[in-house]
Amino acid sequence: MVVEHRGEEWFTAEDIGRALGFAGDAGRAIRRIYERNEDEFEGLTSRVKLTHEGKLRTHRIFNAQAAVKFGFFAKTKRAKAFRHWASRFLTEGVKRLKDRHEADQKRVLDLENQLWYGCQEKKICGRPCQACPRRPNASGAWKNGCRS
Repeated sequence: MVVEHRGEEWFTAEDIGRALGFAGDAGRAIRRIYERNEDEFEGLTSRVKLTHEGKLRTHRIFNAQAAVKFGFFAKTKRAKAFRHWASRFLTEGVKRLKDRHEADQKRVLDLENQLWYGCQEKKICGRPCQACPRRPNASGAWKNGCRS
């Protein structure tokens, strides 16, 4: 059961356990993992009152970050598949972020050259563009034209 709590989706131990492939009392397996690693889940869990089978009971619920952590602690086949997926996803994600960061740096340098040096060549060296007629000469006077 997905529980709306603090503007986020939270999950019961039973749901997380079933998703990770625990047989039998899936919620109990998750609660055992939680009890053994309680410090890992600080701020990722909450206790709320929910109606279950017609009775109002207090349940511990977990946010999405906690659900991911259970995937790393569990030893089921589904948890193993999850860890494989997560490591691949994170590796590819880091590469995409690095590529995006490098492209962003190039665009920033390009913009700086255009704004500060009036660069029409869009050279990305971080220094005044040699093709820019507005660059100063050795004495500090501005040139009227480009000799590069």
